[in-house]
This record gives sequence, C-alpha cells and structure tokens, in this order.
Amino acid sequence: MSSPNPRFHAVARHIVKLPRELVHRIIDDLTLGKLLELITIHDLPYIEECLLGHHGLDVLFQRIDLGDLKAYYRIFLTLRQRRRQFGRRKPTVALAYFDDCDVQTFVTKYNTRVDLISVVTEAIEELVQRYRDYAFHLNVEGMPDLWQTLQDVGFRCESPDATLAVVEGLWDAERELNRVKAAQLERMASLIERYPATLRTRADFLQDPRRNEGHIVEKLRNMGRRMLKGNILSGCIVGIEVFTYRDLFIIPYNR
Repeated sequence: MSSPNPRFHAVARHIVKLPRELVHRIIDDLTLGKLLELITIHDLPYIEECLLGHHGLDVLFQRIDLGDLKAYYRIFLTLRQRRRQFGRRKPTVALAYFDDCDVQTFVTKYNTRVDLISVVTEAIEELVQRYRDYAFHLNVEGMPDLWQTLQDVGFRCESPDATLAVVEGLWDAERELNRVKAAQLERMASLIERYPATLRTRADFLQDPRRNEGHIVEKLRNMGRRMLKGNILSGCIVGIEVFTYRDLFIIPYNR
C-alpha cells in the first residue's frame, strides 16, 4: 500500500526541540486532523508523550491504543489521498468535524463522548463502502465473499491489519480490472482502424461509413490511457458508455 504524502516536515523537525509547555500551546492551535496526521506520518515519541500530558487530550488518548489509532489513520490518509487524485471531494461525514476546529475547541465540545478510533474507522468504512456497486466485478484475491458483505451488511473494520488487507485487495483488483478494460479499448480502436468501412459503434446509427473514424480511434485510445488511472474511490469512472451496457460497443454495419 502506498504511503500518504508526508506533510508538516518543518513542524516535525522543530517541534521536538521545544519545551513541553510550548508544545502544548502549539497543539492547542492545531486541528485534530493535522495533529493526528503529524504523529501518524512522522515518528515523534516526544509529541506523543506531550499528548498524554496535555490537559484535556490526556484522557482522550490514554483510553485508546495509540498504535491502532495511528495504523487506522494512516490507512485513512492514504484512502483520502487516492480519493483526491481527480480533484478535491467533500470530507467524509465521520471526520468532517476533525478539521472544523482547533484541539482546544474539540476538547471542549467532544472530549467526553468521542472514541477517536471509532471515528476514524467509521470514516474508513464510509470510503471502502464506495466499492459496493463495483465489488461484484472485482476479483479480490482471498476474499470471494467481500462483494456480498459490502452489499448485505457493509464493511466493518476488525483490526488495522485486516482493514489494510481489504483495502489493498480492492486496489489490486481494481488495477487488474482497469488493465483488462484498457486492453479491450485498445483492441476496439485497432479493429476500427483496420476495418473502418466494416465496423461502427453502437451509437452510430448511420449506415454510411464514417469519413472521420480517426477521432473514434483516438477517443478509445485516450479512454484506455485514462482507464489505467481510473479510480472508483474518487468517483472517476472511465468508459461508462462502453462497458455499462450489455450490447457490444463495436458492431458491423447492417449491409
């Protein structure tokens, strides 16, 4: 699984040199989302110690397994990054308020009734569930019933390792499916290029051979290139007009 792009290098480099009291003041000004990203991406035991000694956050972090929280949040960051490859999207419902306020405001509003791990896993489940309508077509190795689970009860995080295995399995299966589709698109383009007077697309109802079949060939090849970058998670579904219908996309003229 690819790691999320690291951020906050300067903060991570300098904050460990500061006294604990000043670190607490800096933490107060960060959003909880940025704080979790900081300790997840950068190995900062000193900051984790400061969190456990922070008035307000101490109870929040002491009652959870910090290792599990960081593992789940790393998965979430990678999912979010992959989702944003084709433009920014609305935040997940579960984590929306993580970036809405600084730590001090969060502590005041939510500290007594929020389980951080539950909130992060809920966000992961919300993103993984986006595969529900496509999982039937994905051959996820070692998980033949995953598509049925997504359809019936929805995905649930059981552990960081199990969650990572599902996410990586979905991505590998999606990558392989996109590779097969891209090869099919290239095959269609080659056929039209080779037999322009014989083949047409199902959307072309005219029976006279096209004089501009070149643009159809280029369209299919361009679609094939984009297919390799297609991303279910981001909502960028390539080739819907080709693969959605049961009818063949390339058919002969009726003559």
